[in-house]
Amino acid sequence: MRKKFIIASAPLALLLAACGGVSTPVGDKSGSDSVKAELKGNDTAPNVTFDTPIKVSEDTVKILGTGDGEEIKEGDRVTYRLAAFDGNTGKSVQETYSTKKDATLVYNDALKTQSKALYDGLAGQKKGATVAYIPKAETDDQRGVMVLTITDVQHAPSYSDMKAGAQFGDKATTDKVTAQWAADDWAPKVSIDKALKPAKDSARLFGEGSGETITDDMKLTLKTALIDIATGQVSQDAYPNGSTPAKPAMPDLKTEMPVLYQALKGQKVGQTVVYIPKAAAGQKPSAMVLTVTKSEAYHAPKVLSKDEVKKLRDAGKLPTIKENGAKKVPSITFPDKSVKAPQDLVVEVVKEGTGAVIKETDTVTANYSGWAWDSHKNFDQNFTAGKPTEFSLSQVIKGWTKGLTGQKVGSTVMIVVPKDWAYGDAGQGDAQGDLVFYVQITKTAAAKTTAAK
Repeated sequence: MRKKFIIASAPLALLLAACGGVSTPVGDKSGSDSVKAELKGNDTAPNVTFDTPIKVSEDTVKILGTGDGEEIKEGDRVTYRLAAFDGNTGKSVQETYSTKKDATLVYNDALKTQSKALYDGLAGQKKGATVAYIPKAETDDQRGVMVLTITDVQHAPSYSDMKAGAQFGDKATTDKVTAQWAADDWAPKVSIDKALKPAKDSARLFGEGSGETITDDMKLTLKTALIDIATGQVSQDAYPNGSTPAKPAMPDLKTEMPVLYQALKGQKVGQTVVYIPKAAAGQKPSAMVLTVTKSEAYHAPKVLSKDEVKKLRDAGKLPTIKENGAKKVPSITFPDKSVKAPQDLVVEVVKEGTGAVIKETDTVTANYSGWAWDSHKNFDQNFTAGKPTEFSLSQVIKGWTKGLTGQKVGSTVMIVVPKDWAYGDAGQGDAQGDLVFYVQITKTAAAKTTAAK
């Protein structure tokens, strides 16, 4: 549940898949022969059938329909709509045709490394083509078929050098870094020494912004791309229009990425930064290029006092929760729709326990249920399982850490968490925006430590 500044990833979700027939340019023809599809255009998911369980001896791509638009070339950005099917049952598990929401991939070496079959299968295809991608399954539950319809092909633009600016952190890390700019919706090209193993967090400015000056009381909207230093390949790209941007608040950056915070403070909206974090042990070194596209006023949440919480309760501005049945499964009643969620943390003790006082580094065991304030959806709960869950307060969203620290074992609390202390603007599944939790604390223990070797 921990909220960190998360780089928005490109939506190439080739994790599950399903596929019919013009040809099989790549892979196991015998395994994909049964795949048939009735294509219905870009806005309606195709009807897809195949023999189940589908089995291929290698990753396979089958062309279901050809296009008549721009041909895909190296470096192009390809947008597509997706329909994915369970390879054991043939049932649809996901589709983006009806929502008209395009995902994006870049046709380059990074795609070739990710999936050579898909890279080879898309070679020579055109806008409007529909392909089926069937990955080889290592286990039965990984069987699937994915259908992609190409909605657009954008040729890579020409790039020009960006002027390098101030350096932060280890200047030796950023001295030879260069960046080139093409367009607002294309990630800058970044050149970094491929043998670099950063010893500390570092950053360098490129170009300059022309918008509002960045200050501590702002939340920023960032376009970002993640770069594998050893290969120079972009592994995540949120520059394309329609991608989900990162939206960190400056106070959070100050705590979580202090060097990036130093680089951004005092710059102007429009600024581009190459940020290179210290290489973590056992992980490939990476870099991030980001451009600030927008700023907005930011309210830094605080923990409300008992008196402030009581005023909200007396004014009818807080939800009411009751327990039901033998397992005491909670249900919630929200205030009138016109009542907005508090923008500070509400901690209301429903029942006070008599056990140990919880520290912010403790591991806590609890029963809980969570709802999204705006949608009223119950996005997670463990009451019906009949078994409490154990979690470390150092690894959960900030609202939980702040809300449970200082409580006693045996207590039941309601916590209303503003989105900036939950999952931010992006949310997580149905856990969108401001959240409400009902928590029964059953046990606590000191954080587990590992002896140094």
